Amino acid sequence: MQHPKKIEKYSGTNKELVEDILKMDYSSITEIFNYLIEGFQEQSNEDRKRISFNDSSKNRTQLANKLEELSQSLIIPKIKLESITKLCKKYMKE
Repeated sequence: MQHPKKIEKYSGTNKELVEDILKMDYSSITEIFNYLIEGFQEQSNEDRKRISFNDSSKNRTQLANKLEELSQSLIIPKIKLESITKLCKKYMKE
């Protein structure tokens, strides 16, 4: 699978994309983290399905492991965002 370097639906740069995300409310950013966690875990699972017995270099296994580690590493920032959301909720307009 060839991963794109840019999101076709978004006309700005990657830096502008991040700047726009940071302008969103914290609950929406938390939702993005949830999708990232799920997405990286799904990619890890898919790579694990593709591991063959003749994967002598273990590249596919390493990739699956790294993707799973990445997914797990995003859980703490997501939890922190949830905490920030709760703190700010009373100051945020619906």
